[in-house]
Amino acid sequence: MVDETELQNIQFLEQVKFEMDANAVRIKERTPETLTANFNNIMDALRNYYFSYRNQERRFPLLPLNRDRVLKDLNKKASQFNAVFSKTIFSKLVHASDKDLPQDGEGFVVLKSYEKIVQEKGPQTVVKHQGKTDEMIGSNGLVFANSAALPSRSFSGEYVYEIDSRDACVVPLDIADLLSPAKIDEEKYSDALSIFFISKNIMSAEDFKIFFSTYCSIIFDSPEEALLFFKQKYFLPQQACVWESDEEAVRHVSVEKDKEAILKIRKLYVTNGIVPPFCPEWQFKDEVKAREVDLL
Repeated sequence: MVDETELQNIQFLEQVKFEMDANAVRIKERTPETLTANFNNIMDALRNYYFSYRNQERRFPLLPLNRDRVLKDLNKKASQFNAVFSKTIFSKLVHASDKDLPQDGEGFVVLKSYEKIVQEKGPQTVVKHQGKTDEMIGSNGLVFANSAALPSRSFSGEYVYEIDSRDACVVPLDIADLLSPAKIDEEKYSDALSIFFISKNIMSAEDFKIFFSTYCSIIFDSPEEALLFFKQKYFLPQQACVWESDEEAVRHVSVEKDKEAILKIRKLYVTNGIVPPFCPEWQFKDEVKAREVDLL
């Protein structure tokens, strides 16, 4: 017999599957309205989570906290995190390639999406491109970049190019690394669920800076602690079953402070649908200028 919680989960998954095409279009079109709505919804969820968390931890339970004051403190802390991240995580966006691209007279190269290359050189052109799900969400029309300050599984190639532009959208994780927050029928629901979460978590590059700084200021005591955590634990999203329970989540870390962090991260993902930003991916439409750099 199916209990009520399991029934609700099945109904949710069936709804997500039914909406998969519409969610894929949301990602592919990435309209300003969609990006702004995602940012506002995520920030509301973060503020509600933080105020609830602070309420649970207050020293005098009979004295209610002032929500405005609590959120003012959060904004101040987030601003301090943002100041550090602006010099580290957000300061250098890089793209890796197997090709040594030709430079113009000013030393720039043009990074182009798979679709752009095919459009210019014809369908017989052989380049690395994505699979069926990526095609659905428009990934073949994008150029991807990562922060030089954070490791990424998808970052590979002999030649590294730095992008100055910030006219991009950002997702917290590559869709291929987005594991379900609960046990599911992988074959039946995996693609639909991944598309659902990306469609709710894609935002503009400028809004992402505010989100990431706020998110980290809720989870960590300092921006340096956050940066170290994501550098050392970047592989966590690919760990099997890591989000299925608190017990499973903490099994993948050993330090007590890391356990506290991963439990908060899991709760924000499972309860609020906020994808953990272990490895943000900047996405540029069609093409973008860049310069070859040496990360060493």
